[in-house]
Amino acid sequence: MPHTEAVLDLSVIIVSFNTMGLLRNCLRSVLDSVKGISSEVFVVDNASHDGSPEMVKRDFPEVKLIENVTNTGFAKANNLALLEATGRYILLLNSDTVMPECPRQVIEYMDAKADIGLLGCRIVFGDGSLQYSAWRFPTLFQEWYYFSFDIIRIFIPAISRLKYRGIDYGHIADTDCVSGCCLFINGKLINLIGGFDEQFFMYYEDSEYCYRTMNNTNYRVVYFPYFQVIHYHGKSSNPQKATLRSFMAARYYFAKTKGERFSAVFVTACRMIWRFNLTILSIIQLFFRNIKVAGKIDMFRQLLSSVSLSSKEETENHETRADKFPASGCKYP
Repeated sequence: MPHTEAVLDLSVIIVSFNTMGLLRNCLRSVLDSVKGISSEVFVVDNASHDGSPEMVKRDFPEVKLIENVTNTGFAKANNLALLEATGRYILLLNSDTVMPECPRQVIEYMDAKADIGLLGCRIVFGDGSLQYSAWRFPTLFQEWYYFSFDIIRIFIPAISRLKYRGIDYGHIADTDCVSGCCLFINGKLINLIGGFDEQFFMYYEDSEYCYRTMNNTNYRVVYFPYFQVIHYHGKSSNPQKATLRSFMAARYYFAKTKGERFSAVFVTACRMIWRFNLTILSIIQLFFRNIKVAGKIDMFRQLLSSVSLSSKEETENHETRADKFPASGCKYP
């Protein structure tokens, strides 16, 4: 695919899966906010069955809609739009967000600081509370703590804050990682490192992309608090499936950035704490019949079973599959 000159200031890419009401609100806010900026808006729909594609066609004919026949995941869906985007900068935006202000100041800031490859903004929840949208690169201990669930968290709650240590969310700062929920990308960066690794279905793809940026280029990753979006973060309808996907993504992240042995240590540590959780909860269930406890027992059993069954297959896939978004296919100067 030949290179073409970037002709717009901003390309906004929104990936959607069964979020029609939220997507409508998101698109309204985006189209209002980018007035006066040369821009284009993409929606990549991952085979929604709630009427989302039809709503986009009917209510937002100016939006460029890409319809997938299956749920391809977050990374691959974004890559499809990246191949068509013609903006100097690309904004990846979750469908469950609202963008109440114009991103012109971000574009001007990135123009003034040409060495910024990725820029994350201030993100708040619907109630106005801050969402941590910048963090340090994942470490084995911190991610093991995250996947330990209640048992360890009860006794050592302060560990959860280590990932965000030293980050002042009120000031511009260089950081390791920024959230893919609202992520500005310098189009020139994509020519250097390609798009997202499609091995990630969802989760950790933003951390890995930041890792690639920091380690393979001279571009910086920056947190910028003077542009804000509202994130109406929803819970997964299948928390067990979401947890497993998150774990497998973390496992692959470590395999890619630290090596297979490091990843194997992470997997072993998680299995150990899951078995410990399962043992404790099973003892509690003997004396106190509780639906919540029974649900957690079932979750740990499924996690242990699923991880064991998928270990060999996932390892083979990670070793043989390459990034499907080569830099030569990008359309940026």
